[in-house]
Amino acid sequence: MIDELVDAVKELSQNRTGALLAIETGAPINERDFSVPGVRLNAELSRELLQTIFQTTTLLHDGAVLLRQDRIVAAGIILPLSNRTTARKIGTRHRAAMGLTEAVGDCFCIVVSEETGSIAIAQGGALDRPLSSARLREYLEEHLGGIRTPPLMREGGRFAWLRKWLPKVKKTP
Repeated sequence: MIDELVDAVKELSQNRTGALLAIETGAPINERDFSVPGVRLNAELSRELLQTIFQTTTLLHDGAVLLRQDRIVAAGIILPLSNRTTARKIGTRHRAAMGLTEAVGDCFCIVVSEETGSIAIAQGGALDRPLSSARLREYLEEHLGGIRTPPLMREGGRFAWLRKWLPKVKKTP
């Protein structure tokens, strides 16, 4: 999941494609916390799907996506805006990320600026920006308990079969 997120965000950033991802870290977010709940997808998280959703020619690109574990729950979600005053002029995506994380404690948001391509994280109503893709990966590993899948074990890799086998192996003391 972390690899997919980092790869998608990195490419969106390089192409200056605006994006807003709300990621649950605890109890599911109540749809009443959204201004508009968006379109339900319940799709497997993939770099390609995230990049497609945020293309400006798609109908869902202006809203946020909600991620729950390894699923894209919904897209086109309109989040509440923060009323907090900020030192720098920030866009609507950033204010929406701040607004959701002010209202909901068990989540954080990843924002990609359409104007600059910079990456930001919103948590607890505050923004941390700009972030490199390496720092984003560190943040995700820290907050999602991320065990990364080695490239050869990813789907389609030579050792992909190990993904099913390794979780069954128990370490001995």
